[in-house]
Amino acid sequence: AIEDAEKLPLVEKRKAGEPVAKGWQPSWVQAHGIMLVAMLFYATWNVVSKLVGESSVSWLAFVFFRMLGAFTVFVFLQCTCAPWQCFLAELKANFHRYAMMGLMLCCCQLTFLAGITLTSPTTMAIFVCLEPLMAALLGFISGMEDSSRLPRRLLSAVVAGVGVAVIFSGHEGKLNLPMHLLPKEDGKNLVHPIGCGLLLVHVVCEIFYYLIQTKLFEAGSSTRTPLLVTTCACGCAMPIYLLLVMLNVLVMPVDPRLTSFADMSASFSKHPAHGLSPLAGLVYAILFVSIISFLLTAMANKRLEAFEIIMYQAAQLPVTAVMSVLLLGEHMTRYLVIGAVLICGALFL
Repeated sequence: AIEDAEKLPLVEKRKAGEPVAKGWQPSWVQAHGIMLVAMLFYATWNVVSKLVGESSVSWLAFVFFRMLGAFTVFVFLQCTCAPWQCFLAELKANFHRYAMMGLMLCCCQLTFLAGITLTSPTTMAIFVCLEPLMAALLGFISGMEDSSRLPRRLLSAVVAGVGVAVIFSGHEGKLNLPMHLLPKEDGKNLVHPIGCGLLLVHVVCEIFYYLIQTKLFEAGSSTRTPLLVTTCACGCAMPIYLLLVMLNVLVMPVDPRLTSFADMSASFSKHPAHGLSPLAGLVYAILFVSIISFLLTAMANKRLEAFEIIMYQAAQLPVTAVMSVLLLGEHMTRYLVIGAVLICGALFL
């Protein structure tokens, strides 16, 4: 298994519509079904995050513990399913790719959290609308996806973007963002060039994360499972998260709520006066968002390409809105119905 992981080439191309690796392969229907399940977990997290009460939890500490918990579980599962030497051999053989994926993962999460605090909900909505279009263009420009599909994907991206815009226009800027990260309505968090740049970096990093993951699966290795790829990527991301936390505490407090290592853990133990505790939100995020959803997305990525994975980011909006109607008693509007129809149509273009 170790020799197989080391010797197989990484540039073996596949024909359009063919699966991207040996071993078990999801069909086209199964891959989309897997993405629908992953999207449900993401959408549920958007609703659960609104139920978490106010606390002093640092956003940097939250992301750090979320990824630390997920990586610990990934390593345990990987060592249970295969010899630990396979993990080290795979990481050594493709270190530059996994290091890039780890960097993309860190930048994707942190730039999003920082970007939404410096911009308005309207600005964030614009970037969500543009994300499918940027995914189609970057996949073509980088040469990492089939250029013959570009016209159809551009049409699909435009339709999805219009659907996202319709949903946002009907919600009047009331977005379902991760807990305590929605810009305050005090006139201070206005559109800022730095925030726009951070959101742009977030979109680009998310796209390239899935582009690189697709290339890894294209090698055709039976040992390169979704669990192994995700474990290696998170393993390369953890040192970056740890470095950022140490710099924030010891050098420059970018996040003022993270002032000491003791506060990182103590803030999760405090139960707010109303709503769920931050610890409950963290546990849900680790189990369902960072572990199950990451693995499901990687499984679907064996059949679907990066652009198709990104398209499901837009599909989170109508699903989150519907779940908010069912669980939080929010009202369903005609904008939601129209936007959902457009996004669903874009997925099948």
